[in-house]
Amino acid sequence: MNTESRSFGIGARERPSATSEPGYGAEVHCAEKRGLTGVRAAVNDRMTASAGMSDGRGGRREENEMGFFQDALVRINRAVMSYAGDAVFMQAAVAAAANVIVADGDTDEEEIESALVSMRANPILEKSYDTLTLEKELFEALARAELRAGRLENMTLVAAIADRPLEHRQHVFLIAADVADKGGVTETEHKVLEALAEALAVDKAALLG
Repeated sequence: MNTESRSFGIGARERPSATSEPGYGAEVHCAEKRGLTGVRAAVNDRMTASAGMSDGRGGRREENEMGFFQDALVRINRAVMSYAGDAVFMQAAVAAAANVIVADGDTDEEEIESALVSMRANPILEKSYDTLTLEKELFEALARAELRAGRLENMTLVAAIADRPLEHRQHVFLIAADVADKGGVTETEHKVLEALAEALAVDKAALLG
C-alpha cells in the first residue's frame, strides 16, 4: 500500500494516498480546497434539507397562528401609539383633575398625589409623559383653577376631547373621580364631576357606581 507522510510537530503521521482507497484523495483535496466555505455550505445544505422535511401542514398552521397574533399585537400597539404624545388628551386629564382638586376651596396634597398616580397608570399618558412633566402641567392647571375664568378654561380643555372614543373620555373622567374619591366625594366635587361628565358625554352614575 502506497503511503505519504506529512509532518505535524514531533514525528509524522501516515495517511493513505489518493491511490490507496477509492475516492479518498478526491474527498481530501475537495475539502482542503473548499475549507471553511465548504463546511458552511454543507451545514446550510443540511439545515435547508431539514427545514424542507418538516415543512408540512402543521408547520404552516403554526406560521399562520404566529402571524395572526403578531398582527393583533401590531394593531393594539398602533391603537395606543396613535394617541401617544397627544398634548390635547394630556391637557384634558390635568384640567379635569385640577378642577376637582380646587372644588373644596383648598389644594390637598393627597388629591394631587392621587391625580398623578391615576395619570401615570393611564396606558396613553404613561407611554408619553414622565412624572415631572405631568406634575408641571397639573400645577399649571391648578394655578388656572384658582379663578373662575381659569376653571372655565380647564373645562374647555376637557371638552376638546369630546370627539374621542368613549374609552378615552371615560379615562379622563375616572382620573378626576379618583381625585374626588380621596376622603369621600363632597357635594361640590359631585357638581364638578357632573359638569365634567356633561363635557365628556359620559355616564357619571355608571362610572361612579
